[in-house]
Amino acid sequence: MFEAFFRDALKDGQSWFYLKLQTPIGVKPYKARFVDIYEGPTLVAPKYWQYSATLELWERPLPPSGWGNYPEWLAGQSLLDIALNREWPKHDNS
Repeated sequence: MFEAFFRDALKDGQSWFYLKLQTPIGVKPYKARFVDIYEGPTLVAPKYWQYSATLELWERPLPPSGWGNYPEWLAGQSLLDIALNREWPKHDNS
C-alpha cells in the first residue's frame, strides 16, 4: 500500500505531503517530501512492515520566534507546566 501511495499520490516521492513527526519540540504536522528513494520494506513480526527514508522539511522544527531568547524556559518547560497545573487554582464557569 505504501509503495502505491509513494508512486501514485506522491509522484514517485517528488510531491510535498503532510505527516506528523516527533521532533525535539514535540509532535506536530510538517510539510515534507522524500529526498531519495525509501529503504524497505522490512518485516517487523508478526504482521507489520517498516520503511525508512530521509525527508526534506518545508520548515525547520523550531520553537516560535522569540523563544530562543529564553532557553531556560524551553529547557524547563515540563517543570513549568507541572508547576502551573499543580499550583494554580482551577477556574470553572460557575
